[in-house]
Amino acid sequence: MSHESIRQQFTFEVVYEHYTRLIKATLHRLQIYQNHEEFMQVGYIGLWKAYETHDTARGPFPAYAKLCVKHEMLTHLRKESTYTNRHQPTEFGEHDDDFGHVDEKNDDEWLQQILPHLSEKESIWVVEHSVNDLPPRMIAEKHKVTVDAVKDWRKRALKKLRTLTFEL
Repeated sequence: MSHESIRQQFTFEVVYEHYTRLIKATLHRLQIYQNHEEFMQVGYIGLWKAYETHDTARGPFPAYAKLCVKHEMLTHLRKESTYTNRHQPTEFGEHDDDFGHVDEKNDDEWLQQILPHLSEKESIWVVEHSVNDLPPRMIAEKHKVTVDAVKDWRKRALKKLRTLTFEL
């Protein structure tokens, strides 16, 4: 068994050709049937990372490559899922941006409809976050509470908001 790194033994082009079957098998194993080409590329990125970071002292390259490819694909799936969930039309008939903010023109109407359903603390979070664009840390400083308290307000407010339906 050679103790040379994979980079010393082969060029990436050779590894690329040799491990294409591994990437396809990982796609199949993870039951990825949409965006096939995109996930093939993600698999090749994982393979490249494995190629660049492999240390022979920590084990054989094939096992490491398999782990890196799978990790890269799962990470991409999670990111894709998070993006999709955050960019779905809301039940209010609007489209949220990355942080869940509502279009400015509808702020007043939206707030008038939801604030009566929320506690004082939940209302503070909604206004500070959606209107004033403050992160939990800044809200906590402004209202002299812990960041965990603000996160609890957010959790309770979002839970209530998910159950409400409005006609805007």
